[in-house]
Amino acid sequence: IPTETMFVAVRTAGVFLVLTATVLGGGLASAQLYRDSMPGEMLYGVKVAIEKTQLLLSPNDEYRVSLHAEFADRRVNEVAWLAELPVYDKQLVAETLFAFEKDVVALRGGLQNLATDDPTNAVEMAKSVERKMTLYHNILQKAAANLTPDVRMAVNATRNRIDETAISAMAIIVQGHLEGDERAPRMIVLNKFEDRIKQAEHSLDTVIAEREIYEEKSPAIKAKTAIAEAKLLIEKENYQAALLKIAEVAELTKEAEEEAAQEAQDAENVEAEATVEVENKNVEGDQAVDSVVSSETNETLEDAIQADH
Repeated sequence: IPTETMFVAVRTAGVFLVLTATVLGGGLASAQLYRDSMPGEMLYGVKVAIEKTQLLLSPNDEYRVSLHAEFADRRVNEVAWLAELPVYDKQLVAETLFAFEKDVVALRGGLQNLATDDPTNAVEMAKSVERKMTLYHNILQKAAANLTPDVRMAVNATRNRIDETAISAMAIIVQGHLEGDERAPRMIVLNKFEDRIKQAEHSLDTVIAEREIYEEKSPAIKAKTAIAEAKLLIEKENYQAALLKIAEVAELTKEAEEEAAQEAQDAENVEAEATVEVENKNVEGDQAVDSVVSSETNETLEDAIQADH
């Protein structure tokens, strides 16, 4: 019996046993409940345990990459769900971001292994992964708007892993194009570069508009310059050099967003300190008034006592 066939059989049996144990008496409806459960809910731990079992029993890199992609989809949607709650749990957001980041990193590693072991399928997988990274980036960018500055910094750090994975996927696509792979035509390569540039420009425009940045040495302005250089390289069809420039843009954009998040955090801290100071002054004022009233009351009582005598 081929080894891969045995792995598939064992995987199927293992997942079946886990599912049987977890949904016993509930059928497919219970299985759907586990799949739809969210961080902090009672059945979420079962959902994660089943995912770990699936990874443990995956037969090859291609299947494992597809699992990490599926699980990353779930984690990023869970982060978005947590961010939209009227009152969200910072710890749950941090834990879910960490789990999402692990899947993204594993996705990148699996893709790189696939490029070495099975380059025939690597280009198609790389195109799929790059599309997912663009989607993840947009989802987290929207979610960050609902979060406090300190949590927003954690989201930005996670988006760095997304950028790294997207660039790794693009490198495989570019290499496929240069080697004449028909699944990586020039138009696909140009579209991928265009998507990355538009994404970076949107992020930078937001940072620049919020902070009114004009200094040439600022990361945001330097990133804008690097984008212009990348466009020239793309026009010359020097795609590998353009890819390096896109990586530079991603790094500079990260620095610009971190600066913006830190400034927002500092402003929030200053505002909180000012609020505490005002509250303390109000308390001191109330205590002073109470002291005066108490003193006047005592004097009145003493006068009344002396009048009686």
